[in-house]
Amino acid sequence: MMSSSDSHHDHRQQHQEPPLHPEDAPPAKTLNDAIKFYLPPRMLYVPGVAITVGIALGLTRGGRKAAMQFLAENAHKAPKTVKGWYEYNRTKNYRVMLGGLKGAGREGLRLGSVAVGWVTLEELLKNKPFPMVGAGVGTCAIFATLCSFLSVISFLCTLCTVCECDLRLKMKLCFRPPSAPYCGTGSASRRVTGG
Repeated sequence: MMSSSDSHHDHRQQHQEPPLHPEDAPPAKTLNDAIKFYLPPRMLYVPGVAITVGIALGLTRGGRKAAMQFLAENAHKAPKTVKGWYEYNRTKNYRVMLGGLKGAGREGLRLGSVAVGWVTLEELLKNKPFPMVGAGVGTCAIFATLCSFLSVISFLCTLCTVCECDLRLKMKLCFRPPSAPYCGTGSASRRVTGG
């Protein structure tokens, strides 16, 4: 007599699919079946060269600016000893290196973004007549808009700062004690007494 487990095992054998032959198997996935994304070589070369040029320019300009700024800030306190000169030059060199690295990052990012914008617009317009002219005009329009937006923001920040300073001055002048006239501003101000 067959037990229930034997009948169940028998049932599975009846519904089992035949083994697949190698020619019936689905094809194996290869690199040719992968999703392809075409990136033109110019998209790598042009921004790479622009970033390299930007880094070189930023290193020299940023280092020179930091050196001049350090000299201007410390012109009134020249060192008197050998150890003082050592510390002065060491600090100056560190500031020059830091300024050069900041300038390199800034200029590399700036020129790299311009190059990416240029090449992207040129690739988008490659089926149109004069794709380089379109890329130049498009890049110019993008960065002119960006610069004008940033200059408006900068103007508004400057305007707010001027208004705040003007308000502080008015508040200081309006709320001075009436007993004595007020001369000057800041910590070096003094009250004028009649005499």
